[in-house]
Amino acid sequence: MTLSAQTEAEQLQSIIDSKLDRRRKGVYGPSFGKRLVMFIDDLNMPKVETFGAQPPIELLRQMLDEGGWYDLHTADKAFRELEDVQVVHAMGFPGGGKNDLSIRYTAHMNVFSFTSLSHQSMHRIFSPILAHFLEVSGFNGQVCRLKNSVVSATIDVYETLSRELLPTPTKSHYTFNLRDLGKVIQGVLLISPEHCALADTMIRLWVHETMRVFHDRLTEDQDRQWFQGLMQSSVEKHFKAMGSFTQVFSNCETDPDLVASAGLRRCMFGAWAGGQNSRDKDYCEIQILGREKELAKHMGELLEAVSYTHLRAHETPEHLVCRLLLEKKKPTMTLICRPSTL
Repeated sequence: MTLSAQTEAEQLQSIIDSKLDRRRKGVYGPSFGKRLVMFIDDLNMPKVETFGAQPPIELLRQMLDEGGWYDLHTADKAFRELEDVQVVHAMGFPGGGKNDLSIRYTAHMNVFSFTSLSHQSMHRIFSPILAHFLEVSGFNGQVCRLKNSVVSATIDVYETLSRELLPTPTKSHYTFNLRDLGKVIQGVLLISPEHCALADTMIRLWVHETMRVFHDRLTEDQDRQWFQGLMQSSVEKHFKAMGSFTQVFSNCETDPDLVASAGLRRCMFGAWAGGQNSRDKDYCEIQILGREKELAKHMGELLEAVSYTHLRAHETPEHLVCRLLLEKKKPTMTLICRPSTL
């Protein structure tokens, strides 16, 4: 389970109690012959109360100190002893919404700490993956020469986000890890040589994948505008030999002043532009500028065909459609969007 700033002690206790069986009077635990290991992520995220304690963590401390807790759902508040229950935690360093843990709690723990991977280590992991894909798939030399630039740019964006956009109680999901970096590279691996013959196409593909992994997670306009500026500076820094920023995205926006905002929003790749009945399902660039009405019609067809369970407000549904439609093995999907035009 994962804790957040809104997690309450009673909520945590109810979740754990639901996993336990009654063994005998007043004693609870997993099924006989088994041992329950609870993995609790973001342990230090619960909000500190007025007196300096974190109620969910104090509840866990009571379990370790006293061997259980009191049943809050009975009139006599009987003590529930817990057997064969073990806890394993993970947490980040204090800061950005994360708090220091009580020494009374950490005294029960064996603490292991490790530093984040260096830039060189991450580059050594992902660069061979991308280089092997480009070589085996038969991409031309112009595109293959971008392999190191794509990996370096992705790592720079990841490190900048991890440093500048720290999680807070209102934005607890602003947590970025190596899995996000891998998702960007994984998205780049979806393209085929026939749909990526130019270096500019590879740059726009990288921008699209980075926007889907990081930009779509941002919830405030100020953060989105900051990220769009970050994307512009990253392209100018790592791909400057390929031309100016406005030249690379000239097919997305004609006004140079709007390339970093409207232009990046129109930079899109997917397999849905042909419509629901199209046989062409290759992952390729989607030319939005000048085709707004046509693509809006196709999107309407796809939204009717996709089985979705939730419908909530989101600013860019077309971007989510690009990613959702790649999940071909899943019969149902969760779509978070609102009806809008491209």
